[in-house]
Amino acid sequence: MLGGDELLPLDCPEADLKVLNVLRVVDALDLERSKLARSPRTGRLITVEAHVFRAERLDGVKVFKVPELLDGSAFVTDEVVNLVKSSGLTGVGFRLLWDEASAKQTP
Repeated sequence: MLGGDELLPLDCPEADLKVLNVLRVVDALDLERSKLARSPRTGRLITVEAHVFRAERLDGVKVFKVPELLDGSAFVTDEVVNLVKSSGLTGVGFRLLWDEASAKQTP
């Protein structure tokens, strides 16, 4: 387990497969600085077009979800990406959504 998350087995006779169920929720999405798409009728959040996180809330966190997107993707830090890449695991892909260093340079 990673920080309280669950690694659950999948029923597959051909391979030993597991899925990560991310349970940790961190209120780290900066709603003011992120670019959000909302429903014009309800104002409900539809998607995040550009993510900005509050880095201070992610200290020590490796894998997490945000309250606004509980049904969506899990987020991982560079540490997890590097670990997965160095382990030789296959079938796992990552997309960079936010870079703290670049965010600090943007006014």
